[in-house]
Amino acid sequence: MLKIFSRKTELNTKGVKFIGAYLPQPLNSFLSMWCISMGVSKTTIIIEQLERWKETLQKSVPIPELEKMLAQKALKNYYNLSKKNKISISLFLIGLDAELLKKGVDETSITVILKSIENATD
Repeated sequence: MLKIFSRKTELNTKGVKFIGAYLPQPLNSFLSMWCISMGVSKTTIIIEQLERWKETLQKSVPIPELEKMLAQKALKNYYNLSKKNKISISLFLIGLDAELLKKGVDETSITVILKSIENATD
């Protein structure tokens, strides 16, 4: 296949995670045309936009606040779950640890969340 538009990009995958997203076709088409025209990757555009979004939100909702919110939500789910299934807090925390890790939450935040729940249930 003839490649008309080419660019050399080196992908450094150290310390990065792949996420997938479905985009509406008009947005994807515009993004593709923009990137081809400007000679930049979609990844570059998306990272720049997400970094701006993160900077804006972290002013009003810093990471410790997110950790607290997640701990409260998980604790509420634990109480609802334990009423039905009689699950112990230790089993719940093991499952929560695995789920948060799988969803991409960093281990430092997971530790804070788990400790917060442990402290609330002592």
